[in-house]
Amino acid sequence: MDKGYPFIKYRYQVYLGVGGIPNPVDTAFSSVKGLGYQRQITRVGNMNTLADKQTVELRTLELKRGVFGGDSPLTQAQVMQLPFFHERMLRYDMLISLMDAQGSPTTSWIVDEAYLESWDFDDLDANATGDSAVMMETMKFKYTSLTYDPFAMAHKLLALF
Repeated sequence: MDKGYPFIKYRYQVYLGVGGIPNPVDTAFSSVKGLGYQRQITRVGNMNTLADKQTVELRTLELKRGVFGGDSPLTQAQVMQLPFFHERMLRYDMLISLMDAQGSPTTSWIVDEAYLESWDFDDLDANATGDSAVMMETMKFKYTSLTYDPFAMAHKLLALF
């Protein structure tokens, strides 16, 4: 990898663990949004301080992909969860990795304890053409824990198993 250029953002994979079980099938998503850190800073008197540590800021992670037929452990888990959508939450853990041209990870983010907030499908449109004719699904997850792994060590450890 050439250290003189920034990473390319269009080569990546998303590895999901549902209920602690790794899912090697659902790794292709057309977009990932919401990776980042945020903290609350308040002003008390003449000093800036961090907000109370008891307050946890929930972040939103959005995954988007085309809708496929066939077996998808992620889709199966979500369909099984639908009857209990307003009663229970299924935990997802994710490893999101940027890949180099050879398919090796260059940097990663680890999202722990993400919970599905919404699952939306594109509108149906008889006049759709080109890229807009592809049926897309969008999954939004709420999470509190994100670890940035600039050396992609988590991905390399996962490969050992």
